[in-house]
Formats: sequence, C-alpha cells, structure tokens
Amino acid sequence: MHTLQKDKKLAQEIITKYFNRDDDSDSDGDDEVKLPTNEDSQLAVKLINDLKIRNDVQSLCYVPLVCSMVILVYCKEGGHLPTTLTQLYENFILQTIRRHVKRHDIDPHTLGSLSSLPTQLAKPLQEMCQLAYTNLAVTKMTFSSHELQSLSEAVKEEYFGLMTTFTEYDEKKYQFLHLSIQEFLAAWWIAKHEKKTEEVFKYHFDDDHFRMCLRFVAGLTHLEHESYQQYFNKPLQQLDLQCMKKPLFGFETCHLSYFYQNPGIKFNNFINNHVSSNDFDNVPILLLQLLYESQNTELCQVLAQSINNHSLCLDSDRVSLSLFDWLCLTYCMNNSNTTWNHLHLGTVFNQELSVFTAGLTNNSLQTQCKRLEVRLHKPTDELMHKLLQTSLLYTIQECYSELYEGQYVPCLVLLQFLNLPQLKILHLIIKHPTIPTADNTYYTDKCTELEKCIEMNSTLQKMKIEYKGENEVTSTNSVIRGVTRNKTITSLKIRVTTPPPLPDGVIEQLLKDNNTLQALSLDILNHLLPSSLNIVEVNTPLTALEIGRKGWWSSKLMTLLLPQIKRLHCLMLHDPHPPHLLFLSHPSLHTLNLPLDTAESATELFTILQTNTILKALSVEIKEERVYTSSMGTSLQDMLTQNQTLKYLEINNASYDIFIPSSFLTPGLRHNTSLQQLCVSIPLTEEIKTFFNVISQKNNLTELK
Repeated sequence: MHTLQKDKKLAQEIITKYFNRDDDSDSDGDDEVKLPTNEDSQLAVKLINDLKIRNDVQSLCYVPLVCSMVILVYCKEGGHLPTTLTQLYENFILQTIRRHVKRHDIDPHTLGSLSSLPTQLAKPLQEMCQLAYTNLAVTKMTFSSHELQSLSEAVKEEYFGLMTTFTEYDEKKYQFLHLSIQEFLAAWWIAKHEKKTEEVFKYHFDDDHFRMCLRFVAGLTHLEHESYQQYFNKPLQQLDLQCMKKPLFGFETCHLSYFYQNPGIKFNNFINNHVSSNDFDNVPILLLQLLYESQNTELCQVLAQSINNHSLCLDSDRVSLSLFDWLCLTYCMNNSNTTWNHLHLGTVFNQELSVFTAGLTNNSLQTQCKRLEVRLHKPTDELMHKLLQTSLLYTIQECYSELYEGQYVPCLVLLQFLNLPQLKILHLIIKHPTIPTADNTYYTDKCTELEKCIEMNSTLQKMKIEYKGENEVTSTNSVIRGVTRNKTITSLKIRVTTPPPLPDGVIEQLLKDNNTLQALSLDILNHLLPSSLNIVEVNTPLTALEIGRKGWWSSKLMTLLLPQIKRLHCLMLHDPHPPHLLFLSHPSLHTLNLPLDTAESATELFTILQTNTILKALSVEIKEERVYTSSMGTSLQDMLTQNQTLKYLEINNASYDIFIPSSFLTPGLRHNTSLQQLCVSIPLTEEIKTFFNVISQKNNLTELK
C-alpha cells in the first residue's frame, strides 16, 4: 500500500479502514468501506483484491523482493497481474536484467524477452539456470564460492543481482534471492536447454519438492508435446471423483422414489449426506494447476474425459480449495467441451462464487452441466444472477441448491432459477435471507410474474421449495398458485415453518384445480395454515402424499385432507391416525409411514397386515413405551409369520430410551421369508443372542440396522 500510495497518511488511512473491517468472504454489502477515490489508492486496493484470488502469488509476497517484483510488474501491466505465475516471473527476470544492463552500452528496451537475449547476456543466464536445476535436483539451495567458480560469465554479470550472500561458520555462502527464483531458472533450463525435457518432467513428476518448478515448466512449454497427455489421460484408472453418499435404507428408497428422481439426494440434508472421505489426493489439484499454468485448452478436454462418469464432487469432506484452485478448476471446466453429468460444488462462499462465475465465459455452449448441487453461503442477487446466466447451466436439467442467509429478494431468485430453459427438477432451500426494502408494487408485480412463470413452464416436473425466514409468504403463495395451473409438474414439496400464515384458499385451489400432481408433500405447521382452511374437493391425481414431518404438529391438515383423498400408493404421516381408516381408503398402499401412540393402534395395524398382500414398505414410530404390550407383541409376531409380501420394515422410537423387546420379533422372523431389510432398536439383553442366531440363518434378510 505504501509503495503504490506515496501519501503516507492516506496510505495508513486506507490500511486502517480496509484491513480492520470484517473481511469475511461472505460479508454483506452494507458493511463495505467506502475507499478514497485517489487513483493510486484504488490501484493498491485492486492489487490486494487480485492477490486474494491469486494466492499462489500472494504466498510469495511475504518476501520484500518478490513483493516489489509483483508491484513492478503489476504497474507495468496497467493494473493487472499476468495470467500465469510463469509470465510474472519471466517478466520480473527480464526487468531485472534490463535494470542490470543500464551500466553497459545496451539499450534495455531492445531486450524483448528472455528467449532473445544477446549472447553476452544469454550465456550467463544459461549458467545460472543450470546451477539452479542441478542443485534443486538434490534439494540444495546454498552454494560455496568454490561451487560457483565454473560460472565465469555469470560472475562477470554479478549474477544479474538475483543472488545474495551470507556468512556461515566464517565461510561466504551464496543463494538465490528466493527459492521461487531458483525454481523458475531451473524450469527454464529444463524447458530451453535440456534435450530430454519430457523425460526430466516425468522423472520429477511425483517429487513434491519439484512441484513449483514443474508448474513453471508447464508455463514455459505449454505442455504441447504429446507425451504430456499421459498425466491427464487415464483410461485404465479413471479418476473417480463422484459423490460418495450414505446408502439409503430400504424404506427410504421406497418412499423417496415417489417424490424424487434421484432418491439419494435427500431434501432435508442433501448437502451433508456424504460419507467422510480421506481421498484428498484423488482430486487432481496439481493437474488443474498445471493446466492453468500451461493454458493448454486441449489438455482440459483430455482431463475431463478421464473423470469417471463426468461427475465431480467438491464437497468439503473430500477437498479444500483455495481461491486459486477455484480459478484453475474453472479454467479447466470452461475449456473442457464436456457435458458434466453431475457437479457438486459443496458450500461456496462469495469470493469463491465470484471466481467461479468470472471464469465461465459465455463464448461456447460446448461445456454444459446436467445436474448441479450447491450451497451458497450469504449470496447476493448479483452473484446468483451471474451464476445462473452462465452458459454452463444453459441445458441444466436438475438443480439442488441451498441459499444460506445473504441479501436478495426470494421471488426474484426463484424467477432466475425457473428461467433456466431446460430445468426439470428444482430443489431450493432458502434460509434466513435479508430482504432489501423494495417498492410494494414492484414486489407484487414480481410475485405475479413468478406465479405466471410457473404456470406457463412446460419443462419443470418436480419442485421442492423450503423457506425459513420472517415475513415472507408471498413467494410461497405464488409458487402454489403457479403450480395449481401448471400442466407438467408431477411432484411438489412445500415447507412453511415461519409466520405469517398462508392466505385463505390457496391450498384448496391447488387440490381442486391441479390435474397433474402425483406426489405432494405439505409441511405446514398448524398455526401457519389458513384460518378458514376447508378442503371439500380434491381432483389432483395423487398417488403419494406426505403431511408434516417428524416432531412437528401438522394434525389439522391431516384431519382435513385425508378423508378427501383415496387410493394412494405411498402415504407418509407424522401424526397418529386410525390404521383401519387408512387401509379402507387406500387398499393399494405400497409404502406407509405411521406413528403409533397406543397399543390398540399398533395391534390394529399389525392385525390388518397379517392378511395384507400389497404393502411392501412400512415404517412406524412408537411414541410411548406403553405401546409395547403383550397383545401388541403377539400381533407383531403373527404379522411377521403370516405376511409374506412386506420387504422393508422400520420400527423407530420417539425416544432413545425406548426399545422393542427382541422377543416380539424373534418368533415371527424365524418363519418370515419375505423381509429383506429390518431397522429396529432392541436392548442388549440375553435375548439378543437368540435374535441374532435367528437373523444369521435368514437368507432373505440381507440388511439389518
């Protein structure tokens, strides 16, 4: 800052304002400091911001010489960092030599590049490059006077000022001003003077000590030789970078398949449904950095084709990316000419999102994404607009996104998502946004536009909207009204958890007028339902219905809605309901979730299932320990013995200290031949030995939880 802004007082003022603010990458725009308009100050701040992205350069700026070098090149380039680190160092070395030759009768402006130096300068540079490489190869960074005797030409030129001296045990020692200078000069030797450049590159490829040097080699050679493809093209051992998610248990698979095209992506926690992994090395960070340094677009395509199923997971459990890594990733992706089947970006902060969107140029539709998963942390309207306008998402079909906090208008964001021309599935979770103050007429008009957009959409098939925040029901209302008149949406999940309540008539109109919905999930708390809710007519052709969710009161909607719906195949209830009424209205139930709060209701359910031949998946939640009576246990045993069609059974408990006696299960399981997956909580008693003995002999029962 002091170098670029000569006014010391002004420089210190900017440092105080700029560096004492909350520089969180996701800080809200209202907190930004208004900086002075002085041109030098703006240049200094711009360089600081650029270095945040180019942390490969920033990490070197702690050395005063390198920092001065960066500032010098930055100013000469008109306030821009060179695209690659190689270009930066090549520029710096050239500038250093230009300053050095001013003492000779050589016009420094005639020195156009390092490759075209006159012989009297090229020879000493070559000597220094050879010294740099031969010593880097043996991890040696300091040299004695004796070791430098052979550098006759370099000595004459005083090593171009690129070396310094120090005393060690009364002996004069030499070293390069910075390790990165030695690494660059070593790379210059490999690329420009080594006859077998590609073989040297291969020899050092797995040497972490040579990592920076190889990046410089990539920048100098552009990795144009065909032999470099071997590092990016791995047909026999494809890079498996797909999401590793927890496998679904049987009941989950059954019930979610009615609502989701991809059941493995859970609505509540699809962002965090990953198996923890230690395969950080499997994500090819070095390859991405080499690609960016080489600026070789052809190799971007080669690497993309080596990624298994064109599926890339960047969840934080798998990899941690710096801003520079995001820059490299985006360069590779933008030039991959590949249709990515699945991109999971994990949690993305604003600076990362800014780098990602800036690198995705709209000059080609060759790079596309079919499915995107992303959690945006405190996003802004502007950044989300840039993301959704990128050509990468032009043909996207599935989008699973969570927006955590941030500053934006929810209905405008929804409109942008829905304007993706080929979108078929949208899961959008909006959590606690700060909604900018807007003219009521403008906001009303946009909500009307959202409603009309959904109504006219002819590609969207499945939609899930969850909103958590205060005083914003208009967008949810517009979504429901739009779906009411839509002709293609077959699955809808709506979650309303905060005031104000939904307006009167919106739910009734949906159930009466929509004729395409097959799966409907309404998670609306009792006190958030319309005050005059009265469901008297349901024309929607539902086969799957979910009301409420575990632990939340939604009995009012269940009581009003269930009597009006018949012949469901999947029913997910989270409040108790008489079992006989369910099977009377829905004799073709394949999947059922039902809480049980009395022994009588449990006995009734298991008695019905003794002769039922339709139900395939059952999940019950035992609300009270008093449900476990001997009569309930007998009916459960008889059900397991007689029912030969139930495949998936879960018996969950409302409290961790409630267990089902294993004696209720063992006799029935002994005779059962249909059950494939079982999930139960049983106590560690002597009876458990008999339970496991029976389980171990069951060929049909393949999974136990």
